[in-house]
Amino acid sequence: MDDERTKKIETILREIAAVHALRLGYNTHYEAYNYELNWWEGANHHRLDFQPVDDSLVVTHLTDHHRFLPRLCYWLYSVIPEIFRFPPSVHFTQLGTIKLGPENEMRNKVEELLHAAYNNGLQRIAEGSR
Repeated sequence: MDDERTKKIETILREIAAVHALRLGYNTHYEAYNYELNWWEGANHHRLDFQPVDDSLVVTHLTDHHRFLPRLCYWLYSVIPEIFRFPPSVHFTQLGTIKLGPENEMRNKVEELLHAAYNNGLQRIAEGSR
């Protein structure tokens, strides 16, 4: 992916993260280039993953759930996974694909998928499935 597109994606995600008070992560997978918007809801850590593929971004909503002390457990598992033996339960849903194009269209699609992820998380919490 060329630098111009990368900068466009990063700019859009930075602005959306700032507006919604979310964190923006980079290259969070081993040997993969991606972006993640993430936030906490109770014991659930939500991640909206943007994986560049050709001329588009594949968007996946991941939810990590720890049964006790979720933020501490998440941090411990992230830092020392080979020692900390309590991995989170992870649920994921592929939300869609965003075609790389005009900035305003991409921004609108990211906002739409962010709201879908938020509503998806609330629905699973209400149903009691994590």
